[in-house]
Amino acid sequence: MLTTPVVKDEDTVFPGENWFFYWKTSASLWKSKIEQTSLTDKIIVPINWSFHTDTGDKIDFAKQKPETDFKRLYDICKELDKEIIFLLPVSPVPYLPNGGIPYLLARTASCDQYGLNRASADSDGTIHNFYSFYDPRVYKGFTRFCSELNSYFQESGIKAPLWAANCGHYSHGHFHSYVFDRSVAFQSGFSRFVEMKKSELKLEKITAEQEHEFIIEYNETISRIYIDIVKQSMEKNWQGVKNFSFLEGSMNSIENRMLDQVSDSKIIDDALKSLDNGVLPSSILLPNRNKNGIYSDLKKQVINSSRLDEFYNDKTIIADNDYIFKTSNAVNIFHNVKDFKSKELIAFSGFIDFCKNQFSWNYSYSDINEFHWEDYVESPFQFFYFNGKEINAELLGKVLKLFMSGGKVLIDIAYLEKNLRRRLESFYLENELSVEKIRFVTEINTVTMGEGRLLIFNSNDFQECSDDELSTFWNKVTKSIGYIGCEISQSGEVRYKWQERAIASSDLKYDKVKRISFFNPSSYKQKLNIKYPSEYVFQKMIDQNHVEINNTPHEIELNFMPKGSISLDFGIISE
Repeated sequence: MLTTPVVKDEDTVFPGENWFFYWKTSASLWKSKIEQTSLTDKIIVPINWSFHTDTGDKIDFAKQKPETDFKRLYDICKELDKEIIFLLPVSPVPYLPNGGIPYLLARTASCDQYGLNRASADSDGTIHNFYSFYDPRVYKGFTRFCSELNSYFQESGIKAPLWAANCGHYSHGHFHSYVFDRSVAFQSGFSRFVEMKKSELKLEKITAEQEHEFIIEYNETISRIYIDIVKQSMEKNWQGVKNFSFLEGSMNSIENRMLDQVSDSKIIDDALKSLDNGVLPSSILLPNRNKNGIYSDLKKQVINSSRLDEFYNDKTIIADNDYIFKTSNAVNIFHNVKDFKSKELIAFSGFIDFCKNQFSWNYSYSDINEFHWEDYVESPFQFFYFNGKEINAELLGKVLKLFMSGGKVLIDIAYLEKNLRRRLESFYLENELSVEKIRFVTEINTVTMGEGRLLIFNSNDFQECSDDELSTFWNKVTKSIGYIGCEISQSGEVRYKWQERAIASSDLKYDKVKRISFFNPSSYKQKLNIKYPSEYVFQKMIDQNHVEINNTPHEIELNFMPKGSISLDFGIISE
């Protein structure tokens, strides 16, 4: 006989990633819930705007409902030695009715470019419609809420960190924020914005390309307005902005849920791709059977307390622990996250396809607008890729500082401005650097300074190249720049993630320790081989779950049963 799974009460108030849904239980039970939870020392509290006000005018903080008393929650966490972190959404949220907007302010439906109303399904399958943040009424209500929230925090002595939470989902290679829509409110505001830009730039008409650029700029303007409201209102608690990708949070996922076709493979893929784009995946919307399946193994190995510490480390970690495993990817690709076409230019060079085939789950993307070279001097990345179209004079200076600090840097100069090309040449001369020039598909200029390597190429010369020729080109380039890594071959469905940590006293003969965690989300047996170079020394396997391992010198064979997982540790010896 089929039975309905019993949902644990902890899953209701702690639905995932240490988030605490304070409105889901009585305030009198907060302490016992937090005491009994198996979570670590961080309690993440997303603020439910609509729970504190129905109309947007009368806002309740501990006056009527005891569950609106953040001071009480703050004191409980202090008493239990838990760090409380508040999140204030600056976009619709997929786990609340109306996307979290108070119901009297939920007037303008959020819709996509095809005119379809946007919505999501929560873990119970309940569908929540979104409403537009472009509606001026929402803006006014949110501004008032932030002002009163700050007054309450300051009067109550709540000194906890607060982040703006930009919620969305990851699909088709991009993070899609729920704040962006094409509603009536968007169209009205965008029309005025276009007229302003036409007047500013003295244009009579705009091209399709200009309209695309204006849409990006207008969307970012509205998003920044909401972020600035929080930053200015909550100045004493303000930490910054974090992006959260809700797994199964797209419109297409609603149909999958209705047909009971939620895919573990897609969940794992979207989680790993979110992490590789600097976005924390959230399991809050997942049905419990998917949340507690192989995804729980991924959370244990990859999205664990160490990753949460790393994610919130800007100002909430007191001391960083070098001996915990942190994200480690071979390649970091910088692009403009505000423009979806940015990746298309990089894809034209064949580099993204090469990374997918050669590095699989061992490369990541970063926003070039947030690039600070100091952050990458001691990073685990083996090399960095920059597209010249996104580089201005200031950024070029930062990229060159990364190179001079020992970074291995690739720059595609196809769309780099001529004056910046001349600046590159001047840089070589001023620093008396020798340039090694070779011709292979295109002219490749290689510059060496200490451990740093700077490789310059022009992807305009790739127009007549086949996929195989581009793959050969990139294979030789990455080897020439000094890439050292494992060769992984498999039948297709196994996903993996690299992490690394500094050495402990028991690892003194190594320079660092790398861990690779494998996951088979499919319903089939899978086989995988990993060949590791002489610089890698196999140490141990951990968390072996439905996987057989055969180890020979410098090669490991893994045979996975359905939903199997395992992690392997390697000590790394540099030359």
